[in-house]
Amino acid sequence: MAFHEDPLLVHWAIGYLHDTEFARPDPRKFVEETFLSPSAVRHYFDTWEPHDLNVLIGLVPDPVLAEHADRLVEMWPTLPYRAAIDAAAFLARHDNVRAASLFEGYLSAPDTVRPRQVVGILQSLDHLAPEATRRIIDLAQSVIETLADTDDAYAANIARIKAALRSRHPARIELVRRFLSEWASERGERAYVNHLETICSVLFGDRSQFDIVRDYVLGFTKQGIDPVAAFVYQSGIDITAVENILRPLRTNDRKAADRAITLLRSVPRELVAATVGEPAWEDLIALVEQGFSQPSSPKAKRIWHGVIALAGVLSVHRRDRLDLSEIHDRDVWPLIAADMRLPPGLDEVGGHLRTLPLDEVTGHLTRIAREHADDYGAVHAADLMAQLGDPAFLPVLIDLMDAEFEESRDAAIRAVETFGDAAIEYLDQHFDRLPEFVRILVLGLAVRNGSPGAVTFIHRHWDEFLDESDYELGEAVLALDEPVLNERLEGLVGQNLQGIDRAFVILGLLHGGLAEEHREIEKLVRQQFERDNRQQHAFLVEALEGNVGVPRLAVPLTCMKCGHTATYEVHDVWVSPDAPDPQPFLAEDIACTACGAVSEFEFTPEAVETVTAKLAELGDEDWFFSRGDRFSPVKRRSFTGAFGEKLSAQQLLAQLGEGAVKGEAYRLLRLGHAYHAANRFVEAERLYRQAIDTDPAWVEAYYGLADTLERREQIQEAIAMLEAGARYGKTLPCRRPLGWPTLGDFIHEYLGLHTKLAAMAGQHGKLAASMFATKVHRNDPCPVGTGKKVKKCCGGEG
Repeated sequence: MAFHEDPLLVHWAIGYLHDTEFARPDPRKFVEETFLSPSAVRHYFDTWEPHDLNVLIGLVPDPVLAEHADRLVEMWPTLPYRAAIDAAAFLARHDNVRAASLFEGYLSAPDTVRPRQVVGILQSLDHLAPEATRRIIDLAQSVIETLADTDDAYAANIARIKAALRSRHPARIELVRRFLSEWASERGERAYVNHLETICSVLFGDRSQFDIVRDYVLGFTKQGIDPVAAFVYQSGIDITAVENILRPLRTNDRKAADRAITLLRSVPRELVAATVGEPAWEDLIALVEQGFSQPSSPKAKRIWHGVIALAGVLSVHRRDRLDLSEIHDRDVWPLIAADMRLPPGLDEVGGHLRTLPLDEVTGHLTRIAREHADDYGAVHAADLMAQLGDPAFLPVLIDLMDAEFEESRDAAIRAVETFGDAAIEYLDQHFDRLPEFVRILVLGLAVRNGSPGAVTFIHRHWDEFLDESDYELGEAVLALDEPVLNERLEGLVGQNLQGIDRAFVILGLLHGGLAEEHREIEKLVRQQFERDNRQQHAFLVEALEGNVGVPRLAVPLTCMKCGHTATYEVHDVWVSPDAPDPQPFLAEDIACTACGAVSEFEFTPEAVETVTAKLAELGDEDWFFSRGDRFSPVKRRSFTGAFGEKLSAQQLLAQLGEGAVKGEAYRLLRLGHAYHAANRFVEAERLYRQAIDTDPAWVEAYYGLADTLERREQIQEAIAMLEAGARYGKTLPCRRPLGWPTLGDFIHEYLGLHTKLAAMAGQHGKLAASMFATKVHRNDPCPVGTGKKVKKCCGGEG
């Protein structure tokens, strides 16, 4: 049997091509030539059902897929999920006239359309002629209106306005205004702002400066543009005027927004023509002049008009490349620390740094990387560290791999990778201090390196990687195919490590077959694979037929408050994946039919037996990566305790319920978050209220309580809670908000929830980012009011 005829190997190959973590040139070339060859793809189309093509079509090269264009046209209306979107894009690229005819015909029968097909059509319109694009946009209008308020409908609307702007649809400005009014404002300010950013990216492309103005206005950065303006923007821009608009925009100053619009109209047309182009500029002017709905108070009615206008001014003045012709030593460090996406040209700064004393360069770049770990300053520093290539940078780069800001983390990984075996050697020496998340990143880095030193590194730390994930370790061994690692893999076969068993079987098949003594392992792996496929197929069929949902499980429960036993339909029971006793935990609110107590139940022996039987259906796969859990009312959940130990849900709650060093309110807040995450909203509400009563300065408790109240449709009280909590917004900079990776994320979600709730209640929002302090210095008075400096109060707690 050829490799491409073995479903298990094909499944692994598709996953390998999708996942870049362990991507290596030689294995990837082998996989592409073996599993995406014309004969292999022909086999898939001849023997697979449409749902099997779900994640394949987007991987197949266009010349190979072209052989099956007629078949794709025929089956496209029935393709599920990703396949529907990828196939639409291919058909539009392959033959845009035929694709336009297919799409128009499909949309002309709105009663039979499927949401993903609509999304696929609208996302592929860039490949069609403008006239066909405009016709399809008009046809899609009535179809989109019939879709429920779902992510598919949301994606379809976004794709439609992007296509309308690019194709110069006559109603493009009205479509954008309607979208912002009907959709973005309903989903909170964060979603609203994201879509303004999308609109600016369509109008200005890579030149867009919307994110710079947005971050300043929302308080995510205090850095203006003046320190780097000479290098980033052309000389014709009035930086003083821009700064004088930027600062008051932060406080929702309507006059500042008006001045931004005036500045927009004064931009020379020859500059517009040479940068973003007249059509995009006309659309921006029209959008600003006609106005659009705002998800904020009447005072801030035009604030986002001002932001877009100022972003337009900066976008046309942005240089195509940094101008470093007159840069001085004193200018270098502010430029590197700039919290913005810089134009190309930073590599020239690296050349300048080589002329400076090494100690000075190392000290400044290290400082910037640490102080700006959550903004673009660290990204610039990491890129320059990679360019300079000094191994002295490795400690700070590896620390940066654990940064909360994804851009910083990715830049650090790229930089560490450039150090090759020197990085592997350093990681080997300091492996014990690497956080768990970083260890998985390091495993991928070692695989991509692939040198003998990297292989030895994985071999030496095999047990630690195994503790993190047997699935990831198995994938790493498959990508490297090194004898010493293959031998270690074989030594673990049959020890109930599904990721290891699967990797061993696949490796054996790729090498020509398995020994007779391993046939039983191969049988078990194939059975698990087939069971997964059946579950996924059932889910796709249900989704396509509009019958999505996790089945319920009937179990007898005894109320611990009144002793009444009755059978309840449950759909979310958590069990411990590794314990001999499943320790079922009810992860939903269910009221006792006798006394009304909510979720105060004990699982009867019969209920435990029912749960255990359901658990057995999920098999012994690596539960963390299990698809089976998604389709079952019984879900495997494991948690990490304070000392890294694995805990069940009950054990975790017991640990969180113990006294906390940071006080009773902190303990209650942690418990509230835990019950909220477990969908136990009645108990979460009680804990959040107690936390607020104990110490009202914990703003996170107000957010948690408001979110819980919204789920119980108590909208007015939820709004009141958020407004009450905002009074303590100035205390936040002393600490990372409990439950959020960064302060900026918390403020985003807090304001977004308030805006959404206010819109639901027909009110105007009363909160603004300026109510939340975003940064304090160590020598400032602590905002919590103790009279001490930050470094002697909250800052001393880290």
